[in-house]
Amino acid sequence: MIWRRLVLSLVVLMSGAVPASAAGARERCLAESQIDVDMRISACNAFLEIAEVPEEDQGVAFANRGRAYLDKQNYGLALDDYDHANSLRPDDAAVLQGRCRVRAVLKRDLDAALADCNRALELEPNAAHVLGSRALVYLRLDLAETALADYSAALAAEPKNAEYLYGRGVAKLRNGDPEGGKDDIAAARAINPRIADEFAKLEHDESAWSFAAMLEYWRAVMKFLY
Repeated sequence: MIWRRLVLSLVVLMSGAVPASAAGARERCLAESQIDVDMRISACNAFLEIAEVPEEDQGVAFANRGRAYLDKQNYGLALDDYDHANSLRPDDAAVLQGRCRVRAVLKRDLDAALADCNRALELEPNAAHVLGSRALVYLRLDLAETALADYSAALAAEPKNAEYLYGRGVAKLRNGDPEGGKDDIAAARAINPRIADEFAKLEHDESAWSFAAMLEYWRAVMKFLY
């Protein structure tokens, strides 16, 4: 029995075949379609532990897991993954936009965040999701007028996006236009009644990490080290 297993393992290695479980993890991790974020994270964890994963696949895996961590508001883990992804895929607009957004939320390295979004816009001109992320950076930099311009540009492409409407409302309030700000915020709430709470999470204070987020971060770090 031992010899049969050994021979089978050698055949798999020599043929380049991937075990079914590894193939499943790869498929779920690298899939372009939307899947459950916890499933994505679990699959990417398993996939990245496989020996000799091609660099191209590694870059996509880190980017996809980073996006999943961003969706779960585990911003420290998301930033780590986007840094890894960027080292492997330096001209990937989605990676640059994701890292820009995470840095904006954490209020960390905002000049670098701005550079990430600017580069992403060079690669994808007028992309609404990048403009929305850059607008958030400008809000964090207290540049309300510039944030207002970016949110307006993003809304030209996605006029029913509650986040951009609410963000523009905040920018208008800070820029001395209370009526316009209230109108945008009201329009955003009509689209998404929870937008105020959701937007508040984007103005995250790095010192106020939840215990659960911190615990997951250190678990991931220790797993990586050991």
